Amino acid sequence: MKSVSFEPLFAGMAILWGAVLVAQAADPVSTSENFSLLPAETGAAGGIATSASFSAETSTGSGIAGGVSNVTTGGVQAKGGYTGQLYDAQSLAVAADPAAVNEKSTTQLSAVATMDDDTLINVGESGIIWSILDGPITGIDSAGLASVGEVFFNGPASVRGSFDGIDSDLVLTILNVKLDTPAAPQPDSTFLAEIFDPSQIGIYQGVLADGGGNLVGAVQGLRLSPTGAISGRVLFNGRTYRLRGALEPDGTYSGEIIRRNEDPLAVTLAIGRTENGAGGLTLQGTVSGDGTNAGGSIAQAPYHPRNNPAPVELVRSYTFLIPAPESAADPALPAGDGYGWARVASSGGIIAGGKTGDSTPFTTRGYLTEDGQWHLYQPLYGGRGMIAGVISFRDEPAVSDLDGELDWVKNPNPRDKRYPGGFDLPPWLVGSNFDPPARGERALDELADQHYNARLTLAGNPLPDDGFARVVSWLNTNALVHYGPERLVARANPRNGLVSGSYFDPATRTRFGFGGVVLQKQGLAGGNFVTANEAGYLLIEPGTDFPFPGSEDAGPLDLTTLPGGPATDPNLTNLTAFDPAAAGLFNGTLVVDGSGEFFGGLQNVRLSPTGAISGQIWIEGVLSNFRGLVDETGAAQIQVARRGLDPVDMTLQLARADGTTDGFALVGTVDIDGNPHSLDAQRRPTFTRAEPATEEGKYTLAMRAPDATDPALVPGGDGYGSISVLFNGLSRGLMILADGTRASMSGHLSRSGEWSVYRSLYGQRGYLAGKLSFRDVTGVSDVDGDCRWFKQDAVPRTTSYVAGFDVTRTVIGGSYTPPAAGEAAFPMLDDAFYNAWLRLAGPDLSPSTPTDIVSLDRAVTWNTANRILYYGPDKALVRFNRNNGLATGRYLDRANGVNVPFGGVLLQEQALLTGSYLSGGQSGNFSIAPRTATQ
Repeated sequence: MKSVSFEPLFAGMAILWGAVLVAQAADPVSTSENFSLLPAETGAAGGIATSASFSAETSTGSGIAGGVSNVTTGGVQAKGGYTGQLYDAQSLAVAADPAAVNEKSTTQLSAVATMDDDTLINVGESGIIWSILDGPITGIDSAGLASVGEVFFNGPASVRGSFDGIDSDLVLTILNVKLDTPAAPQPDSTFLAEIFDPSQIGIYQGVLADGGGNLVGAVQGLRLSPTGAISGRVLFNGRTYRLRGALEPDGTYSGEIIRRNEDPLAVTLAIGRTENGAGGLTLQGTVSGDGTNAGGSIAQAPYHPRNNPAPVELVRSYTFLIPAPESAADPALPAGDGYGWARVASSGGIIAGGKTGDSTPFTTRGYLTEDGQWHLYQPLYGGRGMIAGVISFRDEPAVSDLDGELDWVKNPNPRDKRYPGGFDLPPWLVGSNFDPPARGERALDELADQHYNARLTLAGNPLPDDGFARVVSWLNTNALVHYGPERLVARANPRNGLVSGSYFDPATRTRFGFGGVVLQKQGLAGGNFVTANEAGYLLIEPGTDFPFPGSEDAGPLDLTTLPGGPATDPNLTNLTAFDPAAAGLFNGTLVVDGSGEFFGGLQNVRLSPTGAISGQIWIEGVLSNFRGLVDETGAAQIQVARRGLDPVDMTLQLARADGTTDGFALVGTVDIDGNPHSLDAQRRPTFTRAEPATEEGKYTLAMRAPDATDPALVPGGDGYGSISVLFNGLSRGLMILADGTRASMSGHLSRSGEWSVYRSLYGQRGYLAGKLSFRDVTGVSDVDGDCRWFKQDAVPRTTSYVAGFDVTRTVIGGSYTPPAAGEAAFPMLDDAFYNAWLRLAGPDLSPSTPTDIVSLDRAVTWNTANRILYYGPDKALVRFNRNNGLATGRYLDRANGVNVPFGGVLLQEQALLTGSYLSGGQSGNFSIAPRTATQ
């Protein structure tokens, strides 16, 4: 409709579906070429709108807005008594463009609603709700654009459109795309008859087709002599006959093949040349009998290696595929792609071999015609079938160098295990020049010089889910390797392009071989396999963007979770009198007043019932012995002599934790060079087997590196360890610090669940000091606390962090339950392959090479035998101790100069294995965390 002009006086406006109503104060006239609006009556708010196919009477007077609208063509009338036309949807029709869509592409969905007034509405993107019912549709956006996933065979997918309470379903066809075929076969050449001439002598061969285009036979090895005599073989309806006779001077032959106890076969021949091709000599022939009339062009073999060699551009090696024409997963038909090789000699002779799509082997011979064709007829299945057609040597860009439509026939045979019902299929043959790669080069130029550079698909009815795809590494040796739980290996022969391989799944014991060829023209390889007497197809596609387990982004690094705050120390009350019941063994720590930093410890402090006290004190890595006496008030003043250093004064006071009867402690100060510092030591309680320590059990510990740790300055990654608390409160175990230092740990728990830790390190040139509290922080830990980790500068015989460091780090741990046989120690893991991430992050993993690798993520399998499996191509060797939760291992990538050890511990409550690795004298984070498992 063209533009519409209106007078400027408006009392109001209402928009009706299919019409525009304007309420006017007076009675102006509004018109356009196809539209006019007149008032219903002078002085009333309303009017009449008309065009060639439309009229509308409107009124907004008397407090009621309404009207009548008519579509004057099509017989539809709609009436409404309100400001807007009312209507309801009666039905919904959904469509897709295209409705048959290639895999990994998109199709546009649309919907049209039929209303109760018989009008149609194209439902916009805001009015339709799309949903996926079934099939490989991966998503539908708000505009109705549906994305299609990958399929192994042609198959259906269903979607639903919903509008105004009405649903409508649509079935799409998703097409499996393996390789391209030419747009059309080469046209048949026009035949021009000639009279016989001795120059026409030679060998002739061709195929015979019935009136429906079905190949039913061939003429092979037919020799034409200078006298016009002919002799050769006729293959007809699965049987072979001898043909003898002679051409008439006019270049024709008409005769019979006499058969015992059967009617003869009628044969006609006529010599001539093709017009549309290169003018090659041809015998146009017919064979009739058994109710079949067949004919075809029987072409001469024109070339000789010395006198008339074949065109040099065609004298070469070829590979070809015969893709299965029936892509739908029909178990009655072979789904494999036939494949083979061919060589054209300078004589024009062709020798070829391969396997059909049901893996039936064949070898055949033929020759190149003057028109650049190969007349192929090869009997199969003991003469109960064949594969035949005319193959044209021609350049179809990016598709083929030879191609042609074939007939592939297998007659029914109930004794055959493989496809006893037979078949008659019309596949293409698609071939390519094959140029052998140089040594160290891959047979396909499209293959990237890296691992995970191709995807290998095996698909067929006998396989689960109709098949599977695996990303593989096509090496520069032309070996194909899959790094996974299945054994999947293959090799492409660089001399002829043939691919052979095998598959074995140890879980299901599925085993079969497969074969195929490289098709260089299309940059892929294809072929077939047979298992359970059914054939499937092989497809190998170059590419570096195929997803495989571990190729996705692993996301943020999983780190150990810390408690919300430190544990609260038990409230102590100083004793006012010595209590002989406090006699026993004490261990404790020294804390710098003001900063709260640990700097020493009390070890093996023994208090006798008489008040005599002795023990050892560590101050800044120096060990000293002391003796003294706790007086009747529970106090002691002791001077501690130190070798080569000034003595220190130590004040002790006996105390007890509130709410306990035997939670005794020693508190006080140690004065060093006039600076008093706090001390705190806890007594080992008395536990029995009848009343053991409530903390009894196994624990795993991690010493957490802060998020902002610079591994070039101080150790990165987490220290880790495993300890046991015995029934009597004794605690012992092993810690491996993030710089690789191994530290045995021993001590005891207090009645309040405290463990004072002091461990001399680096030949008394460093230490680990702190206090751990056994408490339950839900979902985080069962024990936690802070420890100071100190190392002096220039510690002899150390290769990491030789400048030393002084850090305080949080130690967290949890109860560890060794798994039962056949049970994974790691909670929250899928019972599937590739169920965990192994990750390294921190300093360069290859410091001796220019490669800068500061992070690494690998998908691994943690199985129910508690073996951690990684399949390569690099190596991650991990050994897990199910008894104590410790893991040790090494990551190797020789190609990039990586060889780093790592270790960690499993925190079951956090579902995380955490630890550290060492590289170039620095350390970083090592972890194993859950991964959503895929295969």
